[in-house]
Amino acid sequence: MDEDLGEFVREFKKVLEDSLEILTDLDCDFVQSREDELTPITSLQEVHEATDDITNFAKIKRAESELIRRKFQ
Repeated sequence: MDEDLGEFVREFKKVLEDSLEILTDLDCDFVQSREDELTPITSLQEVHEATDDITNFAKIKRAESELIRRKFQ
């Protein structure tokens, strides 16, 4: 009886681990596909916002590079 319960628990744990891995992969795929979506710019305001976003992103990347450069000097 105890052996059957132990085997059941081991199998159940394996199924849970496999299910969690599958769900994690699906979640990552979903997030990645959402990030890859392009949305058309339909107004001048959106152009300005996109430009600001790109500028801010470039500033952040430059700051990260400078920080890394300073840390390794």
